[in-house]
Amino acid sequence: MRILFADDSAVTRTLVTPILAAQGHEVAAAENGTEAWDLWQSVHHPVVIADWFMPGIDGLELCRRIRADPHGGGTYFILQTGRTADSMQATESGVDQFLNKPIVPAELLASVKAAAEALGL
Repeated sequence: MRILFADDSAVTRTLVTPILAAQGHEVAAAENGTEAWDLWQSVHHPVVIADWFMPGIDGLELCRRIRADPHGGGTYFILQTGRTADSMQATESGVDQFLNKPIVPAELLASVKAAAEALGL
């Protein structure tokens, strides 16, 4: 499954990308929301995992843009955050699931499995 992973932390990208790749997923890693948006527009990844708080386009705005795109309805969006956030605002923006930071590999893989099941993959 193609997964777009966006996080402004190089350490997080370095840790998470191989976990997903080891499960057979094709992972595109973006260092910010702007790069993630550009990647998503060129290849519509069925699953997006994005950090909420990133410079430029944050994860919530990325979700809104994907949801506003005609192809965005088929994308499962997981928002990750290490801060207390307004989950109602995120849900209203189209977020499908939350993932707490720091990322626990088992929780990450369970979220991706839930995404695959929701998408029928």
